[in-house]
Amino acid sequence: AQNANLILDYTIDDRNSLNITSNLAVSPNKTFDNTSENFIRNAQNILDSTFVSRSNLNNDQFNLAVDLNYVHRFKKEGATLSLNAHYTDYHVDQNQIVSSDYFDSNNSFIRNFSFLTNSEQNIQIYTGQVDYAATFGSLSFESGGKFSNINSRSGMDYFNVVGNNQIRNSSLSDIYDYDETVLAGYITMVQNWDKFSLKAGLRGEQTNAEGRSFSVTEINTQDYFELFPSLYLLYTQSDNHSLAFDYGRKLSRPKYQDLNPFLYFLNENNFN
Repeated sequence: AQNANLILDYTIDDRNSLNITSNLAVSPNKTFDNTSENFIRNAQNILDSTFVSRSNLNNDQFNLAVDLNYVHRFKKEGATLSLNAHYTDYHVDQNQIVSSDYFDSNNSFIRNFSFLTNSEQNIQIYTGQVDYAATFGSLSFESGGKFSNINSRSGMDYFNVVGNNQIRNSSLSDIYDYDETVLAGYITMVQNWDKFSLKAGLRGEQTNAEGRSFSVTEINTQDYFELFPSLYLLYTQSDNHSLAFDYGRKLSRPKYQDLNPFLYFLNENNFN
């Protein structure tokens, strides 16, 4: 595995600064070799047959992430404007070949079952964000907006191996495209009193997503707007005692590489 990092901070002047952060991770030629021996017995615990499975898997990964941050500090104390742009390019190739030899109870060869898979996944993520923060006396105010776009294509080709021939199995092969766009905006306010502290916020998200499976020629779409309120109240009775109430509505999205995960076969009937 190879990693390269770049962090660059540039102070334009007393009120403006720029930051660039980049990470490159390359993990080529990661291999896994497995051999499993299996014993099949009948209800009387007498050996019926055996089979031996051998598997070889090769995995190549590439990931590039770049962040660009700009911060402007206004003349008003505590007022800032922040801009962020982000780009991720993720790519992974995975190839596997599996071969199983079957034997009867006398260890005589019965048959062989072999297959191979070629899997590939490409994910590109673009985000842009703007945040404004300011204070008005004892009131702290923050608001902003964010745009994100995700393009993901993943697929697997499954081939039955018969002699020297590779026959593509269309029922076990597929390409899946997923595109997602999210527009979000938020506002947060914090107010402190003598013994009380209050933080209240509201975030709205408009999500448009489309998933398409080529093997079943089916397109699934999602188009929805959701609100996510949050509230935090703290009462400090003394230096040793305090009481807090916290509420928030959140949304968890899956990892994009989990939307159409690769199959890792132990044999033709057993996989993760």
